[in-house]
Amino acid sequence: MDIEDVKKLIQEKIDSYTEPTLPDALNDERLEDAFKSPICDNEGRAPHMPVIGNSYRYGQTPEGVKILSYKSATVASSLYSKYVDEDAIVWDSNKQELFLYTPDYEHPATAFKGGNWLCAKRLKKEYSYLNTYDVYMELLEEIKNNN
Repeated sequence: MDIEDVKKLIQEKIDSYTEPTLPDALNDERLEDAFKSPICDNEGRAPHMPVIGNSYRYGQTPEGVKILSYKSATVASSLYSKYVDEDAIVWDSNKQELFLYTPDYEHPATAFKGGNWLCAKRLKKEYSYLNTYDVYMELLEEIKNNN
């Protein structure tokens, strides 16, 4: 493979790149952004917490609910720009998968790093009578039906 072949291959990769997008189901009017920004010190460091990055673990129920929590984190860090500390619905754009984030009493907050975490959604206050789990199941079904 000569330099021209390499250039052509690189250009093809660039041309085929598409910006990650959210499924339409996540534009649900009952949901709002759940990601929070940390308060950082003068060196840009936030409170130390578990971090879910591009490589992570998750639990799964028999019904197919994929669950993230602090146990999903593979590292801990003070360098991150967003975190979640409440029940939330989280989208991994690389894997095209929907997750339910559940906080733990001892570790309620977990940071998220990487470009694959496009959004985390929580129920708006006016929909607090709903259950995040039930909404997650609705969205999961809608995403499956639209693919």
